[in-house]
Amino acid sequence: MYGPRSTMLDLRLGKPLRIGTLRATPSLDIYNVFNSSNVTVLSWQYEVWQRPQTIIAGRLFKFSAQVDF
Repeated sequence: MYGPRSTMLDLRLGKPLRIGTLRATPSLDIYNVFNSSNVTVLSWQYEVWQRPQTIIAGRLFKFSAQVDF
């Protein structure tokens, strides 16, 4: 009655840097690293029994930085 188990891996890479009196931490976030497209919601209506309604979003990259002064 249940769909298959879904797994998703998110990853963050960052490196603290010191520039004079400033501390900066640039980072890269990667969501859904393996780009899986697993089903998260199935339809339970009779005519469309277990048809996928929603899947996991595609791979996403985000760049960010934290600066302390």
